[in-house]
Amino acid sequence: MNRFTQVSAGKAFSLALDDQGHVWAWGLNSSGQLGNNAVATNGSSAYSSSPIRVQAPRGMTATSFSLTGISAGITHVLAVDGQGRAWGWGSNEFGKLGVPASTVATTGITTRPVQVATPQGEATGFRYAQVSAGGSHSLATDTQGRAWGWGSNQNGDLGNTSDVALDGYTSTPVQAKPDTNPTGGFKLVQIIAGSGYSSALDDLGRVWSWGGNSNGELGLGDTTTRTAPSLVAMPANVSAFTQLTGSRASGNSLALDQNGNIWGWGQNASGMLGTGGTGSLNKPTRMGNPSGIDHFVKVSAGTGHTLAIASNGSTMSWGDNGQGRLGNNATQTVYSPVNVLFPFRLGIPSTVQFGGVNGTSLSSTEQQDGAWTVLTPNHQAGDTTVSIAWTLNGASQPNDETNVFRFIHYGVLPLTGEAGILVTIMVGSLAAVGGLAAKRQRLETQSGQGGKVAARHKH
Repeated sequence: MNRFTQVSAGKAFSLALDDQGHVWAWGLNSSGQLGNNAVATNGSSAYSSSPIRVQAPRGMTATSFSLTGISAGITHVLAVDGQGRAWGWGSNEFGKLGVPASTVATTGITTRPVQVATPQGEATGFRYAQVSAGGSHSLATDTQGRAWGWGSNQNGDLGNTSDVALDGYTSTPVQAKPDTNPTGGFKLVQIIAGSGYSSALDDLGRVWSWGGNSNGELGLGDTTTRTAPSLVAMPANVSAFTQLTGSRASGNSLALDQNGNIWGWGQNASGMLGTGGTGSLNKPTRMGNPSGIDHFVKVSAGTGHTLAIASNGSTMSWGDNGQGRLGNNATQTVYSPVNVLFPFRLGIPSTVQFGGVNGTSLSSTEQQDGAWTVLTPNHQAGDTTVSIAWTLNGASQPNDETNVFRFIHYGVLPLTGEAGILVTIMVGSLAAVGGLAAKRQRLETQSGQGGKVAARHKH
C-alpha cells in the first residue's frame, strides 16, 4: 500500500508523492500535466478519475526516478529529486518548464518529465531545494537559499529585469534578488509562484514579494508593481512568520506568525482573507480567531477560499463556497472561519469482550460526547484484556486491545448484582474506574457512585 508524504492541488488536477519518491496524478490532463503519455491530452477523454503514476523521463527507469518534492501549477508541474535536480512536465507556455525550445517548444507540452536547466554560470554541484509552479511562471530556491525564476516576467514576476525584459519571458532560470543588500541577508526557506506575483519566506521569518500588485498582492502598503524582491513590513507584535501560502489563481496571500495567528493580504473579493469583509488589503491584516480557537497550526490558500487547521485539531474554512468547497454543508460565501463538517464524528463499538467473553447490554447512553454502556460478564478475579470491535463511518476497524480491566471478587456489589458491573464507554482514553463497597476493593483508581463503573474510549 502506498504511503503518501506530500500532496499538491493544481487547477482541476491533483498530485501525490509517495514514500518511494513516486508521483501519482489524477484529474484534468489537457496539457499533459498528469505526466503519463498514455492519457489523452485533448477531447473528452483528457482526464483520469483515478491516480496514475507519472512516468520516468526518457532514458531513466522508474526505480531511478525518485522525487522529494512536488508542486502543481495551473497547467504544469514542477518537482525536485534527491540529487537537487528539478523536473517539469505539462504546458511549456512562456518557457515555464525551464527547458530549451529544442526540447519542448514554448507553445508546446510534454507528457513526461524533462529536466529543468541549471542556471547559467553556476558551477558543478548546483542543487535546487524547492520548486513552485504558478500560472505562467515558475520559481525555485537552491540549497544556498537563493531564488530563481523562469517563464513569464509579466509585471516583474521573476524578480529580475536585467537578464529578461519586463513583460518578456525566458526558459533559462534567472536569479531574483533585492536591488540592495538587505540587513540580515536574503536567504529563503520557502517560495511561492502566485497569480501574477511572487512571494517568499526567509530564514529570519520575514516575507518578501515582487511582481504584480493591483490588489495589494505584495503586502507592501500600496498597489505599485515591484520588479525585485521587496521586504514586507512586519506587523506590530510579530517577530517572525513561520508559514506562507499564496493562491495561484486568486491573488491573495496568508501567513502564520510565531503565535499561530493568521495574517492575510491581497485580493479579498470573496472574503478569503477571513476578516469579515470583502475589500482588498494591501498589507498584512490579522484575522480574528473564532471563539474557542487559541491559534492555528496550518493554513492553505485555495481558489477564492482558504482552509486552516486549528489548535484543537478541527479544520476550518472561509471564502467562496461555490460547489460546496468550504465543506460546511452549504454553498453560501462565508467571510469568517466556519467548521468543516465531516460525515463521521465518533467510532461506534459493536462488541466488547472481557477475556474473550462478550459483555452484554451494549447500548448508547445518548450523550453528546458519544458515550456507550456495556455490562461486564461474570469473570474470575484478575486482570483481563478488553477487546473492542468497532466501526468508523460504517467501516470495520481493527479491534482495539490496548486496554486491561481488573476483576476483583467481592460477593455482591452495590446496585449491580452478581451479573457484572455496568461500564460506560465514552470518548477519551479507556480507563475503567469504579468503587466497591466499604472501600475494600477497587477496580481502578477512582470511585464512582453506586458501584457504577465508567470506562472511557476514543477512536
